[in-house]
Amino acid sequence: MVFISPCEPLFPKARAIFFSLVKGPLETPPAAEIARYFRVRKLWESKQFAALKMEDIEFLNEATRRFASERVQGVYKTWAKGELSDSKLASLFPGSNGERRIGFATCLMKQQRFLPAAIAA
Repeated sequence: MVFISPCEPLFPKARAIFFSLVKGPLETPPAAEIARYFRVRKLWESKQFAALKMEDIEFLNEATRRFASERVQGVYKTWAKGELSDSKLASLFPGSNGERRIGFATCLMKQQRFLPAAIAA
């Protein structure tokens, strides 16, 4: 996403709105994200809080909502028991190994004659 505006102070708010709305494409989540969710969740459930960083906790909060389906929860239980390796996990989510990239960039536009002065202010 590229946000183009003649008003640079709008950039932080536009960035915040973009990232609050766009959590990721609506396709099957990559197996790597599910594996991370499983690892972080297991640390949390086993109360190994010192092993977690703030970004892990934030990720766990979001991933708990994203991966709430019965299927993923069932796979987690199997994985947590040690009955499923990370490599086998990838095979359960075919087509999910491609990288997804979501980005936000800004571009400051010079004031144009056709734009009202109020927009540029």
